[in-house]
Amino acid sequence: DGQAVTITNATYAITHDPAKNGGLPSRIVFPQTDKVFDSFQLNDRLHSKQPGMGGFRLGDDKAPQVTVTAAGPLYAEVRVKARYLQGAKEPPGKARAVYTYSYFAGLPNIRLTASIAQDETFDWNELHCFELFFKDHSFTHYVSDTEPLAPFKDEAKSHGGVQWGALVDGKSAIALLGFPRI
Repeated sequence: DGQAVTITNATYAITHDPAKNGGLPSRIVFPQTDKVFDSFQLNDRLHSKQPGMGGFRLGDDKAPQVTVTAAGPLYAEVRVKARYLQGAKEPPGKARAVYTYSYFAGLPNIRLTASIAQDETFDWNELHCFELFFKDHSFTHYVSDTEPLAPFKDEAKSHGGVQWGALVDGKSAIALLGFPRI
């Protein structure tokens, strides 16, 4: 229906706005610290190294479907359906994704599941999921299971861990569990 959706619990308020980031999260508020993080974009994309191809982003979809599929006192779920686009250009095979965000009352955890499909076979070189990009100093440090807490430097470098990684700013943090690159 084109309306922004905000899911709130004691540790976060996360907004899915169809007009921003292809319906993927575009604003995170940390109520315990009053921190607002809205200077980011999610660079979730498919990328081909073939000449003239490059990347196709979910964030370029100006008409994603954002649907609340569950809204109970213990659990909420937001489903985002978006197309991978390069501006308005569609990729080979009309690739698209369905992201399901599962939110749990009383827990800081969020589960993200992604399903990517295309109508015709095309071999992509890269798939980026939950690639969080920001140019400011919203988060000043990073830490992972393989790297100690350290300040960000002004460099175009990602950091990673084997099982987890986190962005940290004082008492506010965003962590990825699984196979993170920060």
